[in-house]
Amino acid sequence: MRTLTFLLAAICGTGSAFAQFDYDARILDYKGLKFPCDGTVSPKLLIRNDGNVAMSGCVVETWKNGIVVGSFDWQLAIPAVPGESRQPVFPTVNDVDPGDQLEFHIISVNTIPDENPEGNIRYVDIDEEYAATTANTIEVIINTDDAPEELSWELKDAGGLVVASGGPYADPDMEITETVVLGGDACYEFTGTDSGRDLLSGATMRVAANGNTMISFSGSELTAALSKGLGTGDGTACTNGLTLDLHTDDQPLETTWAIIDQANGATVCSGSGALPASSDVSEACCLPDGCYRLQVLDLGGDGILDGGYVLRSDDGGRLIDNGANFLTGPFSAIATLQGFCLPMGTTQPIFSSCDKLDWLPNRFIVAAADPLVSAQYGITNATSGYEFWFFDPNGTYSYRRFRSHATSDGYGSGATRACHFKINGWYNSAANPHIPHGVLLNVRIRSRIAGVDQEFGPACTFKIDPQLAACPLTRLQNDPSNVSDFSCGVTREFGGSNRPANRLVAAPPRFTPTVASSAVRYQFRFRREGQCIVRPSQTSPTIHLNWRNAPALTCGLTYQVDVRASRDGGLTWCTGAATTDAATNCADDAAWGVVCSVTIAPCMMLPEERMQEMTQRTFTVFPVPVTDGRLTITFDAVTTDEVMDLELLDALGRRVWSGRSFVSEGSAMLRVDLGDPASAGVHFLVLRTGDQQYTERILLAR
Repeated sequence: MRTLTFLLAAICGTGSAFAQFDYDARILDYKGLKFPCDGTVSPKLLIRNDGNVAMSGCVVETWKNGIVVGSFDWQLAIPAVPGESRQPVFPTVNDVDPGDQLEFHIISVNTIPDENPEGNIRYVDIDEEYAATTANTIEVIINTDDAPEELSWELKDAGGLVVASGGPYADPDMEITETVVLGGDACYEFTGTDSGRDLLSGATMRVAANGNTMISFSGSELTAALSKGLGTGDGTACTNGLTLDLHTDDQPLETTWAIIDQANGATVCSGSGALPASSDVSEACCLPDGCYRLQVLDLGGDGILDGGYVLRSDDGGRLIDNGANFLTGPFSAIATLQGFCLPMGTTQPIFSSCDKLDWLPNRFIVAAADPLVSAQYGITNATSGYEFWFFDPNGTYSYRRFRSHATSDGYGSGATRACHFKINGWYNSAANPHIPHGVLLNVRIRSRIAGVDQEFGPACTFKIDPQLAACPLTRLQNDPSNVSDFSCGVTREFGGSNRPANRLVAAPPRFTPTVASSAVRYQFRFRREGQCIVRPSQTSPTIHLNWRNAPALTCGLTYQVDVRASRDGGLTWCTGAATTDAATNCADDAAWGVVCSVTIAPCMMLPEERMQEMTQRTFTVFPVPVTDGRLTITFDAVTTDEVMDLELLDALGRRVWSGRSFVSEGSAMLRVDLGDPASAGVHFLVLRTGDQQYTERILLAR
């Protein structure tokens, strides 16, 4: 039976050992690039002579999207014998876009129509993802695993010629960087390989330029020897620095991201794999002027647990804010392949309209006035104004609406009325959909001046939420225009009398419907590692850091401070636990709203109440007040000879006098002559001895 099977195989064959046709060619494979290189493709085919005679010529037609675009009369200087394969490079196909389909049809061999239609047509989709850079020098960065000898890479040009390669390597668990100088405005294919792994490689390979990672391979990508296209530029430097802030979950290997050039579909920055778990990570990217889109993927298909991302420019302006909001699904990007353009514009919502998450329909979100737009009032009313863009970074909603000088939108008249945009103040339809309730969106605004659109300005977060509007979140005051009450990211003192130096102020919430001020209550919470202080409910949005009925804030340390409000005298609270109990609210890790950092000033700037908590020794100054600059200090008797350093600080903590005295063993009193160091009023006398420090309030009188 085995003999018979072998004989049948030899007679019938599976290939073309005995060709049935004299003039027959077959396309075996496509070997060219599968992405547009500056809008062009230079096809390369693997063609075999399946006929009985030597092949000296072959005519192949090229089609694009079902239409003939060229015919290639391939003449072989050395004819291909039967069964021999060659790889001709075809004439360039122009005007190719990502997603186009090319077809190749063998027409004739040696001027004779091809006698066997089998294998005469090959369809090729030009849909391969590729990376691009304006640079012509790249870096290949290899992080080896425990088998570096199995790692290699290569770069081929559009004609399939290997122009650079690396590996195998000798050093395990090392980062190796190889610099490659390539031609400008050219296209290549990068392939990374781990030849020794059956499943997952422990190594990684990256291709970078201008500090941007464009190609990343790891794990199964290396064991499968994947390839990705790469386009180079003319060496133009990037001009727009960006940062992608990511908050990862406990599965960071599932998170990947890419910034893609809208003009050609090329990846210009990317990242994946080697991110720490449950951490805040910042990834840098630098780009030339142009338009791009961002996509963030979760390979697990369940989003980033309690995580998200924010894309911002180097000046801090946000392009996309999806912080803590990529919570489900495998893919996060703005709908319909929309993105962002660089450089970013400057028009944006006013402070009170930015990051407001308790909007109601028919309220006005307000753009900061652009003087150039205002100047067109009464001149080009119909073509000047502001375009408001509301979008979900996760892709569920995107809508742009122009607000011109020519319409009132229910808001008065004048050169700035176009700044006021009524939320959902239009007829809801498929073409003009209302903004959804309860979805965290971004809003960006751009000016339109006499029909010419400017670029969109920084993004703010936005949400329609009637329930939250009834009992809003609050926070420490962070309006830059409110200088006297600004309390977010500040340094404050602890202790002493009520004064601006130890004062924090919350931004009063705007309840809808309105609530009587007498019913509003506030509660402040101060947290740092190892310490949590929750203050009792109070009627004022102002708190002074000088309490004595609870642990003091520690000098020199920074606290995370949040505030919450009640609309019914403290019976219920807009957020957090139902009780005002400190232990319960300290055990609750969830933020009450936006958290601000507050740093407590160094100890030498603090008044006596805090200092006295740091010592067991008593310290008294008399007379009170001090009228002639001479005073007496009494203290516990010293047990050894000591040197005492003294400082006199004014009410602002500035040193106005200092001195040093020697105190012998057994002494319990020290007389000091301040002379005429300062004006009358409250001062603080600081005494230091060894590693101890004491402070006492004194009153100087004239």
